[in-house]
Amino acid sequence: MNKKSIILGVLLLFFAVLTYNNFKDSRPRRIEKLTYVTGADVISVKKDISAPPLINKNLFPPEREPFRIANKNIFRPVGFKVKTKKIEPPIAAPAKELLLSPGAIALEIGASAEVNVENAGAALNILISPQDVASGSGTSSPLTFRCEKEGSASAAISDGKRSASLQVDCRMRPEERKLADFIFLGFLAQEKEKTIFLSRIRDNEIFVVKKGDVIIKKGATITQNYVVKGIADDKIIISSADGTDIMEINLTENEPLRK
Repeated sequence: MNKKSIILGVLLLFFAVLTYNNFKDSRPRRIEKLTYVTGADVISVKKDISAPPLINKNLFPPEREPFRIANKNIFRPVGFKVKTKKIEPPIAAPAKELLLSPGAIALEIGASAEVNVENAGAALNILISPQDVASGSGTSSPLTFRCEKEGSASAAISDGKRSASLQVDCRMRPEERKLADFIFLGFLAQEKEKTIFLSRIRDNEIFVVKKGDVIIKKGATITQNYVVKGIADDKIIISSADGTDIMEINLTENEPLRK
């Protein structure tokens, strides 16, 4: 028996088994009792047509958000990077500096001047160094400055956030500088009249001065003569010729004549 005869025999056997099974299932069958009796009453249930049909939403796929491609170029090359515009933060306006007018003052001792301050945002504060040379007053523009003694001082003016500096140059009046050339040596009292002894610094010359004598002479920087109006144990009173300028000079032994 060859290989083909074996394959043909197997196929015929498979076909015979298949035919037998189909014939077996097609034969009529019997049952002992019918589940449905002919003529029996059947309870019918009327459906409410007005009631809406119930739909099971679980049978439907979940809702999805619509796909958006707005403002996008879907045809750009792969790997293309979109250039985003860099938003620069707004630049804050720089705070204005405090402006002083004038920025420097030169005063004679005892004189005062006003300084205007612009762009101040709050009450002003004054700090002067050294404090004994000049003084400052006021909390708003203009500020007042006064010279106390000869020298230079720096005033720092601040409004709490910003500050500005003012230079103050204090100098003697020509009349006072002339008096400072003399050093008090002592005095002599004869009855009711007193005489003082002065020495000039630059030449060590000794002067004897009494009431009515001219102690400061008129010159290039001095407009009139100054005379001695009175002498006490601790001071000398000097007055201009017209009487408008009166100075009281404290007398300290071996010290220059100063107000």
